[in-house]
Amino acid sequence: MNLSFSADTFIARVLLCFLSGILLVLAFPPYRVFPLAWVALVPLFLAVRHAGTVQRGFLGLLFGVVYLGGVLSWIGVFGAHAWVAFALFYSIPTVLFALTYGLPSFRDTWWTIPFLWITAEWLRAQGPTGITWGGIGYSQVPWLEIVQLASVTGVYGITFLIVLVNALVLHLSSPLRWRKLWVPALIVLAAHLAGTFLTPRQAEAGNPVLISAVQPNIDQSVKWDRRYFAETLSILKDLTLRVSAAHPDLVIWPETAVPGNVLTDPLLLAGLSDLARRSGTTLVFGAPDQDREQRFYNAVIAITKQGSLLDAYRKVHLVPFGEYVPGGKWIGSWKIFERVGRFSPGKEMTVFDSEKVSFSALVCFESSFPYLARKAVNNGARLLLVLTNDAWFGRSAASDQHFDFAVFRAVENRVHVVQVANTGITGVVDPAGRTLGRTDLFKQTTLSETVSGNDSRTLHRRLGDWPAFLCLAVTGIFLFRNMGRRPVRP
Repeated sequence: MNLSFSADTFIARVLLCFLSGILLVLAFPPYRVFPLAWVALVPLFLAVRHAGTVQRGFLGLLFGVVYLGGVLSWIGVFGAHAWVAFALFYSIPTVLFALTYGLPSFRDTWWTIPFLWITAEWLRAQGPTGITWGGIGYSQVPWLEIVQLASVTGVYGITFLIVLVNALVLHLSSPLRWRKLWVPALIVLAAHLAGTFLTPRQAEAGNPVLISAVQPNIDQSVKWDRRYFAETLSILKDLTLRVSAAHPDLVIWPETAVPGNVLTDPLLLAGLSDLARRSGTTLVFGAPDQDREQRFYNAVIAITKQGSLLDAYRKVHLVPFGEYVPGGKWIGSWKIFERVGRFSPGKEMTVFDSEKVSFSALVCFESSFPYLARKAVNNGARLLLVLTNDAWFGRSAASDQHFDFAVFRAVENRVHVVQVANTGITGVVDPAGRTLGRTDLFKQTTLSETVSGNDSRTLHRRLGDWPAFLCLAVTGIFLFRNMGRRPVRP
């Protein structure tokens, strides 16, 4: 079995990169053919391995546009120009991967490929424009035994394993080695068994906490319209009083559920405090906030069942080009960004100490960043809430992909994660990544589940994204080795 004949021409290499991108797209929602991820990168590696420098750069860009542009095709709701700009910009790390893979130190040492890949994926997540969406490890959510490894390695460890198997398949697909193709299968089997061993048989003993999540299903077109303000609050109030009959410990509303500055509006705050007292529960909700310097924040506020303010959290990791414009006033003054929000970031994760459990909240795409959830749990949170509004993306795959992050954050930190979304998906994930309940999209409903405040000190909690830092170090060593050497085309 020899794959090398397939990549002799430029057209063949283009087709191979396109194939790799399509296979990875199929591994993610809405398709979820997740086993494809374990072989999807083989055509890419084959295409760029012996290509010239310019070709490698182009092939890396092509693959990135197909892969990330396909997985995140829902970005197109903001216009074709937004999708094109997004796909091109976030393909820069795949271009860097392809260019570096052609250097002798990497090309001639197959096992360095996953180190290089993780380095590129880690770089994509850094800085004010960083995103983790589309990370290969997230495609494995349906395979919970594999996901359990995240409690040790985080999502980067699972991505490393997948890329390692891809690289090994390519390495063994030659006339002299093909009989050893059982080795990658053995590695996957071993990972599955390890995950089975790591799966918690039952949640750690902790205070049972009954939570009720409210999914109001407020149409995005009227959400910020003051004419519908009273109707929005009425829907939230009615749903809250309905679930209060079960005496929940927490009632949770989604991101910016209250379209008004609660902490600067005494009448609005008094009304919500009265609702918390009447329902006999701690009320947690998203709302905009404003400080004395007229800076605006995307906030989460909690009111106790006695009607007093428990605490507030200001979102620390804002959505670039959604909630703010990276680059300050100069770029922000461009007409194309005139409708972008002007929120400011908060400074720290807040731990809300309620009567039954200490919890922290992540807002919107903050759940896609492992470091935020880890910081919250290490600060004392024993339950994680995700408040979001995914109405923007309609019935696209965005909602499923977003909920997948909750599964990983639960496993990495071994805590329950409750996601509450305006139009869905609202759901509860236990510390083993099992979904205890979830709602349908665009349905006005509530969801109640009993969770507990867990405190499992996983290796990920202690060391964070240590596989990524290891990969950075190894990649740096091999880049240093390559200095002074010129790649030689075979």
